[in-house]
Amino acid sequence: MKIDSDFYSRFGKAGGQGITKYARLRLTILNAIESGHWAPGDKLPTELEFTKMTPYGLGTVQRALNELTHEGIIVRQQGHGSFVARPRKSMALPWHCRFLDDSGTDFLPIFPKVLYKAKITEYGPWSPFLDQKGDNIIRIDRRISINHEFNVFSRIYINADRFGSILDKPASELESANLKMVLKQNFNLPITVVSQDLLMVRFPADICSEIGVKRGTTGIHLDAVASAGRTVHLYYQEWFIPPTRRKLRIVENSTIPD
Repeated sequence: MKIDSDFYSRFGKAGGQGITKYARLRLTILNAIESGHWAPGDKLPTELEFTKMTPYGLGTVQRALNELTHEGIIVRQQGHGSFVARPRKSMALPWHCRFLDDSGTDFLPIFPKVLYKAKITEYGPWSPFLDQKGDNIIRIDRRISINHEFNVFSRIYINADRFGSILDKPASELESANLKMVLKQNFNLPITVVSQDLLMVRFPADICSEIGVKRGTTGIHLDAVASAGRTVHLYYQEWFIPPTRRKLRIVENSTIPD
């Protein structure tokens, strides 16, 4: 592989005071992958090549690569080298609108409608995950009709510095496509972690109004954070699911389809 002599000047990150050498190098490699310098499946430089491309020694390179391997960002194959991990199906689509029909084997059709799409300035539980600074967060609200029987409310937050172009997409495109697939097309790091929390709550009045249920309705509030490794968070999403006779299929990560 040809040595990329300006690699570090293009992708090196300061990382703040007190950060270790291996952590700086880890951020540098992450930055290169996220920017598209290396695509999923691409072979990375060898450890020795990294020592020539960066100001770091072999031990620092090995520790940075080991960290990225542990996080699932890269995969290392003995005798073949290191590669950018391919997006795992298990983390690509954490669906939460898979309601079973009367047969119990097929899923009911869904019909999303975009209600709101804009930058916001208010802070909330999404802020620390998405590195919010002022109005650099995009919020997209959607009402999702489940077979025209009942509605689920979905609200997703993304970082505008990374996904600002989504504001230019017409609402019709965000309604006809799976929103997470739209994000996936503009994100080069593999999603390796999706953390989820579920709680029974009394829905806010505005949510009740949007999905057509009585004020004060209690239902499921589910939130999820999708991340690449430990520090790069792709989106924060929350759902409000009202009481329904329909069974919601919670799919195991290993079987979630593309």
